[in-house]
Amino acid sequence: MPSRLDVIHRFNEVGLARLDPRWAGGRPRLLGPDDEVLVVRTATTRPAEPGQPFTRWSIRKLTAHLRKVHGRVIRIGREALRSLLAGRGVTFQRTKTWKESTDPERDAELDRIEHVLERFPDRTFAFDEFGPLGIRPTAGSAWAERGRPERLPATDRRTATMDAAELEAGQRERTAGMIRLAELLAAGTPASADSVQAEIDARYRWLAELHPVTPEEFRAMGLGCVQNPSWRAAYEAVTPGLAEYQHTAIEFYATTRLV
Repeated sequence: MPSRLDVIHRFNEVGLARLDPRWAGGRPRLLGPDDEVLVVRTATTRPAEPGQPFTRWSIRKLTAHLRKVHGRVIRIGREALRSLLAGRGVTFQRTKTWKESTDPERDAELDRIEHVLERFPDRTFAFDEFGPLGIRPTAGSAWAERGRPERLPATDRRTATMDAAELEAGQRERTAGMIRLAELLAAGTPASADSVQAEIDARYRWLAELHPVTPEEFRAMGLGCVQNPSWRAAYEAVTPGLAEYQHTAIEFYATTRLV
């Protein structure tokens, strides 16, 4: 550290420029432009695509995932990641959904309605039957560009009109299927056996009635059997090893039947 006499001599030589602290540039950047692009692309991608067993990225989960991306390691703190996403215009926001009619006569029916509304405004009336209270889609959330939320199609299938008895029957069947898998595990049946795959097929078909399920999403659900603590605890409470058994069976099913 220079003494006061050094400062005085230097001030006499260069004037006020000597009082400039000449701060250093700080810590060098750890991320290059390509790394930043990868971070933004990963944040705006659904976790199921890279095989993660959850539906949306939190800052903590995204930071942990970036540290083990195949082929490169991206080390970034949580606040630095939050600032990077904000600087790139990526925010955490609600997704948007919409419904599309599957009625083949939809256009003709709309044309008739418009004809009546235009030609006979004084004679128009509308009616509808009382439908299920839970049919309105519920939006999710995800990282997306500011003002451009991710848009997902909402299902209009029969599950929206399931009554309590149907839901209870479906829950009983899923519980019975889990018990059957536990019995197959206890009998030493391989996860690739036809009897095991029949149970997994029934589960996949039930999920597909709720909403379209991609192979990546189904594999992520299987991975959740072992990586999600609450799921794993529930399966292991039935019989030890059931969580890994289901994961193996679902992985085999997805790679052999959903390709």
